[in-house]
Amino acid sequence: MTDGDSPGWIPDLRARAKSARRTRLALAAVTLALLAYGVVMVYSSSAVISYQTYGWTGHFLLRQLLAILVGLGLALGVMTVEYGQLRRLAKPMLLGCLVLLLVLQIPGVATEAGGARRWLRLGPFGVQPAELAGFAVIFYLADVLSRKAANLETPLRRFGPALAVLCIFLILVVSQPDLGTAVALGAVGFILFYLEGMPLKILIRIFAIGLLLVVLMIVVEPYRMNRIRAFWDPWADPRGTGYQIIQSYIALASGGLLGTGLGQGNQKLFYLPAGHTDFIFSIAGEELGLWGTGILLLLFVSFVILAGRIALKATDPFGRLLAAGLVSWISIRALINVAACVGAMPTKGLPFPFFSYGGSSLMLNLVSVGLLLNVARQWQYEFPPD
Repeated sequence: MTDGDSPGWIPDLRARAKSARRTRLALAAVTLALLAYGVVMVYSSSAVISYQTYGWTGHFLLRQLLAILVGLGLALGVMTVEYGQLRRLAKPMLLGCLVLLLVLQIPGVATEAGGARRWLRLGPFGVQPAELAGFAVIFYLADVLSRKAANLETPLRRFGPALAVLCIFLILVVSQPDLGTAVALGAVGFILFYLEGMPLKILIRIFAIGLLLVVLMIVVEPYRMNRIRAFWDPWADPRGTGYQIIQSYIALASGGLLGTGLGQGNQKLFYLPAGHTDFIFSIAGEELGLWGTGILLLLFVSFVILAGRIALKATDPFGRLLAAGLVSWISIRALINVAACVGAMPTKGLPFPFFSYGGSSLMLNLVSVGLLLNVARQWQYEFPPD
């Protein structure tokens, strides 16, 4: 049967399948490019500290490659199951993350770093429950909001339970303390509530209350106020609170247009703390220059556009909210990371997705890509109504 003899919707179905396939391939290619770029920079930025700490230069590189392999395996796994069937995991994942966040509150259980209790040790590996919680909350919100009928009598009945769950997790994340992750997760929740039709006047009130609470949490904690002061004038305390951002400035300025050369940067030589994690963007700027960071940002913007297209064209409310939540969660943290590196906002301690060194964060980001590809695959199976 030719297209001319086929029902009118068949060519449209074929075009949709072709569009979905192109989007999936492009998103996978961009993700792999970000991972490859990240592997190179993780090794370059961590080789010296790896040698000093562990006696060889490949410690962090090996762990990064292992996380990528596991993450890709998990991503392929979630792609083999129709994403709607995964909804049954929403509540168990949420409860599991709730338990992990509560365990962090037990003295002596969590691994402390810089005064924060954010990590649980599992043998040689560390797990950051806030990362798992962010993923689980997004999955839960997508499930619950897509089930709630739009004709419920009041917004409280429709959005109240989901908002209460989000607030509980935000409180637990802030208590670690981890205000940066809480702000990012709160922003994702705001986006999902907006997409699902929460009245604008309620959204404005929630935003105002959230902003007030963030300001209060900054004011009452001296170390957060020190970060604000360092943000406004890092040179007021160049060897203390302003040290990290000044070293980031030096790295970016030293790179210029073309950079000092891959592996030739100086700031990773124990000048810039967290050079392979939170400030790997600055190391890339020093060694590869404006061209190097520009290519990185171009790749990431391409990722956001492709993932956003999947969210816009999702064929059901759950897929639409899930894809929108995942791309928002990834892109907001990347924006915060870059803004902190260039001094556009106070330092927050969030890694650059797919690019920074990381274990649980990197694997969850790859699982998110697997889910996005899964949502995109469903385009070609939506038949028009009779």
